[in-house]
Amino acid sequence: MHFANPYLLFGLLAVSIPVLIHLFNFRKFKKIYFSNVKFLKELQIQTQKQSKLKHLIILALRILGIIALVFAFAQPFIPADKNKQIQTGYSYVSIFVDNSFSMQNTATGGMLLDEAKAKAKEIANAYELSAQFQLLTNDFEGSQQRFVNKDELLHLIDEIKPSPASHTLSQVLKRQYDLLSSPFIRNKSAYLISDFQKTIADASQFPVDSTIPTVLIPLKGQAVHNLFIDSVWFDTPSFHIGQDVSLSAKITNTGKDKLEKVPVKLMINGKQRAIAGLDITGGSSETVKLNFKITETGMLQGMVELTDFPIIYDDKFYFSISVLERISILAINGKDESMYLRNLFAGDSNFIFQNTAENKLNFNDFTTSNLIIFNQLQNISSGLVTEINNFINNGGTLAVFPPVEGDISSYNSLLSNLQAPVYGRLDTAHTNVTEINHLHKLYRNVFEKIPQNAELPKVFKHYKIESSAKNVKEMLLKCQNGDDFLVESSIGKGRVWLFATPLDLTFSDFAKQTIFVPTLYNIALNSQAAMPLYYVLGNDDAVEALTQSPSINGSEVYKITNHSNVEIIPESRIQQNRPVFFLHNHIQSAGNYFLNYDSKDIAGISFNYNMQESDPNTLTADEINKAIQDHLLSNYSSINPEHKSIASAIQELNEGLQLWKWFIILALLCLLGEVILLRIRK
Repeated sequence: MHFANPYLLFGLLAVSIPVLIHLFNFRKFKKIYFSNVKFLKELQIQTQKQSKLKHLIILALRILGIIALVFAFAQPFIPADKNKQIQTGYSYVSIFVDNSFSMQNTATGGMLLDEAKAKAKEIANAYELSAQFQLLTNDFEGSQQRFVNKDELLHLIDEIKPSPASHTLSQVLKRQYDLLSSPFIRNKSAYLISDFQKTIADASQFPVDSTIPTVLIPLKGQAVHNLFIDSVWFDTPSFHIGQDVSLSAKITNTGKDKLEKVPVKLMINGKQRAIAGLDITGGSSETVKLNFKITETGMLQGMVELTDFPIIYDDKFYFSISVLERISILAINGKDESMYLRNLFAGDSNFIFQNTAENKLNFNDFTTSNLIIFNQLQNISSGLVTEINNFINNGGTLAVFPPVEGDISSYNSLLSNLQAPVYGRLDTAHTNVTEINHLHKLYRNVFEKIPQNAELPKVFKHYKIESSAKNVKEMLLKCQNGDDFLVESSIGKGRVWLFATPLDLTFSDFAKQTIFVPTLYNIALNSQAAMPLYYVLGNDDAVEALTQSPSINGSEVYKITNHSNVEIIPESRIQQNRPVFFLHNHIQSAGNYFLNYDSKDIAGISFNYNMQESDPNTLTADEINKAIQDHLLSNYSSINPEHKSIASAIQELNEGLQLWKWFIILALLCLLGEVILLRIRK
C-alpha cells in the first residue's frame, strides 16, 4: 500500500490525545457503609468491570477513528500493475467494437451492440481531447487502420451497424497491435468490447506486448438457445444428369432441450426436392441426409432450410453446383489410338471424345478438357509437364497408362513434380487383380455383390507403382502379389489416376474385362472440376470461375448479381488462365448469386454467414479473468461493466486501487460506535 500524501502520516501523533485523556480521567469512588453489604458488594464489582470495559472500547474506537481519518487524508492506494497501467493524457487508443450478428442479442439496456457503442463512448470520454483513437470493427476496413480525434471517433461509433463478418479475438488483437506497434507511438492502450463467444475467444492465441495495456470488456446478453445448420456437403465431387445424389446437412442444437420432428427442407432452383424430420438432443449435432435425383444440367442453386426461434438468420444454408451437359475427354496417344477408349467414349452422348497424337498436341485443348488420358506416350516433354501441371492445378483429371516401350523416367519426372506416386521397375511375373476397393466412390454402387469367383484382370507384366510418405494415394485395384494396379492421388484441386499397365494385351487383359467399363466411365464422370459449394461472408475469399472466360483486358465487365437486384462489379484478375474475383466484403447478405459476364450468367455462387456466430455460449467475467491468468497475459485486464463504470475502472487501472473512501467510512463507523457506547453509559 502506498500513500499519495505520506507527510500527513505525522498526524498519527494525535493518537496520544485520547490515551492521555484516558489515563488522567479516572473516577474517584467513595465508600458508603451499610449494615448488610453482601449484595451491594456484588453490584459494586460488576459495575466497575463494565465501566472499565466501556472505557477501553471507547479508547480503542477513538484511536482507530483518528488513525482512519489520518490515513484518509494521506490518500492510500494499491499501485496498479505497470503492464496494465493506462495513461489518459496524450495517448493513442485502439477500440474494438464487436458488431457481429451475435451482438444483436438483447440485454437489460437493449441490444448488445447499442450497449457496446455506449461503452466505446465512455472510453473516449475518459481521455483528454488530445488523445488519438482507432475504431475497429469486424469489417476490417482499410479506413479503420488510422487514428482519428475524439469528435470523429464519436461520429464513427454512431455509424456502426451489424455485420456478417466475424473474426477470432486473437485476429482482432493482432490487427490492433499492428497499428499500435509503431516505435513513434507512446502511451498506447487497446480496448476490446465483445460478448466473448466461446467460438471466437481463443485466449491461447492472444498476442502479448508489455507496452500495450489491453482491457477486455465483456457484455452479457440474455441466455438463448439456437438450432442452426452448421455445414452441408455431397458424397460425390462431381455431378451428371440422371444421378442419384445425397446431400448431408449437419444440424447443431446449442440448447438443453431435446427437439423432435424438426422439418428440414431441401430446395433446388426454387423447388422443393426433399424433406426430412430431425430429432436432436440438447448440446449435440446430427447429420441429416437429403436425397434427390439430378434432372437438369447447368447451374443448380440449392437451399437447406429449417425453422427455429429466436435466432433466425442461420436457418437457411445456401449452396451451388454445376452439372455439365457433356464431359470433354482428350486422349493423347503415343503410337496408335486405343480402340477400347474410342468404343467406350466416342458413341456416348455424355462425352465429347477427342484423340490426338503426342507430336500434334495443341495445348489450347487442355483448357476445354475435363479428363486427359496419356495412352502409351513415348516421352513426356518439359512443355507438356508445365501444361499438365497447370491443368491439374485448375482442377483437371489425368489418367496415365504407361508405355509398352518408352522413356519411363520422363513419366516419373512429371509424377514427382506433382508429388504423386511414380513408376518403378517392370515386373514380368504373372499375377491377377484380386482386390477391389468397393468402398471408394469409383466403385460405390457399381456392384450389388462381388462373387468370390469373379473374373478379374490377369496381369502378365506390369510396372510397380512406388510411393513415399509425402504421397497421398488411395488404392482402387490391387494384385495378388500385393502390388497396386490402380491408384488415385489428389493433387491440389485435381486428381491423377495411375495404372500399372498400358492398354495392351501383352501386359494385361484389363481392357477386355467387365471392370474396365465402370472404371474408365466413372473416372470420366468424376473428372469435373468442382467449385466450392459455398463461400463464407466476412472471410473475403477469392471467388474462382472454373469455366474458361475471355481474358480480362479492361473491356469486359464481370458482375455478381441476384434476384433481389443486387449488382456488384468485383475486382477481377487472371490466375492460371482463369478469372479470379475479389469482393472485399461488398456482399453483406447470405444467398444464392450469379457470376454474370456479357449479360449472361456463367456460374452460380452461394454465400453463407459465419456459423461460429450461431453458438450463443459466451465466457463469463470470471472465466475471462481465469484465462488471463492461465495464459500469462501480463498486459491484459478486464472490466465488468455491471459492477463499475468504465471511467472509474480506467482510473483504477491508471492510478491503482484508491482506499481513502474506505478509511473515511471506517472513521465514521468508529465515531458512530463511540456515540452509541456513550449513550449506553449514561
